[in-house]
Amino acid sequence: MKKVFFFAITLFCFAIFYSCSKDSGTTTTPVDPGLTYAKDIAPIMSSYCTSCHGSSGGVNLSTKATVISNLTASINAIQRGSMPPGSNKVSAADLTKLKSWDRVQ
Repeated sequence: MKKVFFFAITLFCFAIFYSCSKDSGTTTTPVDPGLTYAKDIAPIMSSYCTSCHGSSGGVNLSTKATVISNLTASINAIQRGSMPPGSNKVSAADLTKLKSWDRVQ
């Protein structure tokens, strides 16, 4: 009986350890507290977004305040591939900056 109990406990511990150590497939974007709107985010928005999403109607991404209020939706649209339209897609490095900045806002 003791051997069965010991085996069961060992098997349980192994299962817990294995499930906790296994990569879930999701990655967390690291937070870079050195990112600033003026230095890092505004140039990205200018390169990819504000020619269509400027101050004239629709979603406005031309100011820090409007970028903050629309950033999660913008990141989701970029990840889906629906924004920006055409072949000028947001680079992986720029997307990482947007995600990181979004986490500190």
